Amino acid sequence: MTTNCSVPVCSQAPLGQSCCCCKRCSIGGCDLKVLDCGCCFHTRCFALTEGRPFLSCPLCFKPARSILLLPMTFAEIDQAQAEAANSALSDKRGKKRKNATISRLSSMEADGSELRIGRWTPEETAYCDKLVEHFEQGALPIPDGIKLNDFLANMLKSKQSRLTKKMKNAKLSSKQYKRSLGYILRDEDAREFSVLETEFYASISCNMERSEIRFHMQKEWREAFSAYCVNIGHVIDANEWLHSAEELDRRNTRHKNAARIARRKVMMGQALREDAINPSIGVFIDPHKTSGVKIDPSASVSSNVSDSDTDGYKRRKPRLCASKIKPPRHFSSPFIGKVVDYMQRTNIPFEHVDIWVPSFVSQTPDDESGGKCRLCFAGCGTADYHVPPGESSPVPLSGESQFDLISFGEYSQKFSFDVGCGLPGRVYLTGVSSWEQGIQSAPSGQFERKGGAVQWGIQTVLGVPVPSPNVGRVVIVFYSLLDRVKDELIVSRLSEELAKLMPSPKWKLVVDVGLVSSHDSMGEDYEGGSHVRELADLISNQMPDDKNSPLAGLLPGFTSLRLLLLKPNRTERENELLDRALSLYSQYKQSGHAEESLASMICRDFMQLSRQDSMHNVTTNTYDFNSNDKSAKMRSQETQMNSFQHLNESRASPSTQHMKQQKVPSQYLMLQSNAVQNYQAEGAGMQSNYAARNGIMAASTNDVSFAVSPSLHALIHSPFSQAIEGNNEIIQPLNMSNHAGPENNGG
Repeated sequence: MTTNCSVPVCSQAPLGQSCCCCKRCSIGGCDLKVLDCGCCFHTRCFALTEGRPFLSCPLCFKPARSILLLPMTFAEIDQAQAEAANSALSDKRGKKRKNATISRLSSMEADGSELRIGRWTPEETAYCDKLVEHFEQGALPIPDGIKLNDFLANMLKSKQSRLTKKMKNAKLSSKQYKRSLGYILRDEDAREFSVLETEFYASISCNMERSEIRFHMQKEWREAFSAYCVNIGHVIDANEWLHSAEELDRRNTRHKNAARIARRKVMMGQALREDAINPSIGVFIDPHKTSGVKIDPSASVSSNVSDSDTDGYKRRKPRLCASKIKPPRHFSSPFIGKVVDYMQRTNIPFEHVDIWVPSFVSQTPDDESGGKCRLCFAGCGTADYHVPPGESSPVPLSGESQFDLISFGEYSQKFSFDVGCGLPGRVYLTGVSSWEQGIQSAPSGQFERKGGAVQWGIQTVLGVPVPSPNVGRVVIVFYSLLDRVKDELIVSRLSEELAKLMPSPKWKLVVDVGLVSSHDSMGEDYEGGSHVRELADLISNQMPDDKNSPLAGLLPGFTSLRLLLLKPNRTERENELLDRALSLYSQYKQSGHAEESLASMICRDFMQLSRQDSMHNVTTNTYDFNSNDKSAKMRSQETQMNSFQHLNESRASPSTQHMKQQKVPSQYLMLQSNAVQNYQAEGAGMQSNYAARNGIMAASTNDVSFAVSPSLHALIHSPFSQAIEGNNEIIQPLNMSNHAGPENNGG
């Protein structure tokens, strides 16, 4: 007998798979290959005995090293998908499959393929009967204990109801597999089985469906054989198989996301059609707008609460253990993140939250009067857990529910409300919280986004007014997919705790009618991700590689910023620092600066922000001076500080005295006071001086000299300050004429 043959493309094998026919049944589509001799087999045709080491090929008996589990190939299914996409699926079956593809891929539990329904063909019936026969004989390479109904449903990709209807008296769920040989013993039986399988494939008229079922069944056979080998203690070479399985996972993920996006667009269209029929007065809908508010989502709303204010908002220090790292959170700003964290820590019975901020919207493009006040969308967040009704412990929120809530958040961006109109407008006007249930069946005037609520399953909403030092009041709205009974205790607790956050919008809200955001994918809820990539590329391209380069002095800024941009897991303080740098980058970019100038300005500002952050860390730390030597040294340094102060005050020129009397910006006075206090508290440590001097630089936002008080003058010219090498230029006034950044650059 010939032990090997040329390597033809078998007619029964998937397209593009070069494999000789099975050595036992002479049918293509093999699953295994014996290394060294090259013989190929189906898993059901390969004799592998438990407790006996594999040393030779079971057919040609030549010595063999191992068994290679062949990888999956995608050529046939790719070609079928391309043909299906190019063909005009005008028949009823085509439309049905196309719609089914969108719905089936949207589920987190779907495996990327439609379960088969409908009538049984004679070929499928014959093949199924043969599967049952060998299952009952224990002649299949599958693990023990599998139930017959599960095995048939997985192998034939069929619904359980379809199987039970076909075989009513077979008692499918009561039969479990018990292995005898684990392979088909007789060559005639093996060939008959393979022929029936080939005829079953040929009976499927739809090319797409045929390629799907062939691919699926080969995957099932090989997965079952892999588990079978583990059970009986045989080691196989499955590296190529694992690589193909990873590729399959990537493809399934891409298909699911594409189907979700398609489904989301359809659902948004249906919701808009319903909500735009008779919109209430004062409710504005822009169907073409992804986000009507131009905000930097990564720094959209800040909070005046400190790190250690109330127990309810006490921040947890990040843990660096890899096993503790949580998946990405679904919120669009640090403030929203705080609200979501509080909502989950205290088991607030809502799963989604958004914030609405008052903004003056121009009524016409030429309107320069400031426009009319309107409540505009300013970010949203989705929780990872929810509290079921009647329970006190949270459970994970399903991926499908998270997708629905994120989609509703994107839908809400298309809306804005006049004061007194819509739920946000009414809560803003009255200053009273509003808990509303059953909004899907409520009149459209009660909840103006009813169409979106119906599409994505929103059942209960709660609007809470929150005082803001900047704009007076903002409105935070909570959403739940379940019908939640009103709880006055929760309302009062939320109102009290959220007021402690003091949300402070840091931007001037501008609503651009007709603005279309550049992001449509679910994975990018805002433009921050693209800005991070853009800035990382810019920094890499403009990083100086010559010490004589004009940008050589900014190399530490280039390096630090690039490392921070590429860092996968950042602390909260690092995220805040990066958010400010990205905000500056967006503003500089809009000003039309050249790339080299843009990179230098960003790196210079980033170095300044880092120094200020260092100053903040130093001033907020407390040191325990237990040593008498340290106390004595500190008293000596304070005395020296006072002497420097009196000396400089006596030498102050009239012009300096005149400048002292001028009005100094409050920001500068604050930094000056902090610097002197820091100097005294730290005993004139070098790190304190360094941070203080950098704080002085940030206080100057003009290209002219600024007044320096005698106490601060003494700090700058103290011997401890002069000991800091290479930083004398820091005390010089900054030339900000080339900067296009905001007025509070670095402040």
